[in-house]
Amino acid sequence: MRLRLFSLLIPSACESGAIALEDKGAAGTDSTPVDDTGTDGSDSVPADDTGTDSTGTDDTTDTTDTTDPGTTTTPCAAYGLVAEEALTLAEGTQVDGWSSALGGYGGANSQQPSMIAVNAAGSCAANIGGVVTGDVWIGAGADPATAACFGWGGSVSGAVQVLAAPVPIETPVAPGLPAGTAPLRASWGETLRLDADQSVTGFTVEYGSAVEVLRSITVLVEGDLAIDGATVTIAPGERLELFVTGAVRIGWGAWVNTDGEPAQLSIRMLGGDLVMDSGSYASADIRSGGGQFSNNGGQFYGSWSGARLGSAWGAGFHLDEASICP
Repeated sequence: MRLRLFSLLIPSACESGAIALEDKGAAGTDSTPVDDTGTDGSDSVPADDTGTDSTGTDDTTDTTDTTDPGTTTTPCAAYGLVAEEALTLAEGTQVDGWSSALGGYGGANSQQPSMIAVNAAGSCAANIGGVVTGDVWIGAGADPATAACFGWGGSVSGAVQVLAAPVPIETPVAPGLPAGTAPLRASWGETLRLDADQSVTGFTVEYGSAVEVLRSITVLVEGDLAIDGATVTIAPGERLELFVTGAVRIGWGAWVNTDGEPAQLSIRMLGGDLVMDSGSYASADIRSGGGQFSNNGGQFYGSWSGARLGSAWGAGFHLDEASICP
């Protein structure tokens, strides 16, 4: 992702109509040639509206393709952060968007509108103490006056809107890999290079170590994942899929996939909670299922969904449009 890490805000999640799907075919022209004016039986596909077809049927519909309007604009309607039960952003939290398709985070590729959502509709389901560049969506049937609460310094540059229906929350499922027999650990000064699918009973990346992912692989962690003061890099064009049954901690000084795009690192949590400490950086697509994401001052680039989201002063959620609206 090539972060410009000292311009710490960027908005660019999907706005309505931001993604255009263009059908470049001519409007009203069938992909299969049909002659509706020729004599019976002369069509390349038997279809004659002026007489009886050789097949004995009258083509009354093969004239104008009414489903081809030429150009269709479809909003991606994606949310960079989605919480099922509660979304709480503390004072000093920043939420914005950007697009990894345009390069690294920072400069003009920052401070773009984003969309975040909570499916709950009760009192203060969305508790905003930080600054949100974009829109906040609250549960279907909610009263914006009570379901969205604002603390001192809390603001939304867009609007508080009500969902028509709950946003689906992914429930991750473990991959079909054999059970692990030993933990995986990178110790001080060590570089751990990964190039094969595997299951492990825990994954620890210690301070001063490094992990390099050489090709696209899947790792099932039957236990906790902890990354403290270390780097995790993924080769260009490759992808790391992590499935974790326990807790995930991204500790102080961790730089996780910060040279890559969020879509290159998938973290699927199968039961535990996620914590990011102050002074940590992570670029990823994370699905916590029924778990919680506590960002205690780290900088997160990508997208997340789960049960509950909370933050502390200095936390940043920088939501990548290219990842959530491919």
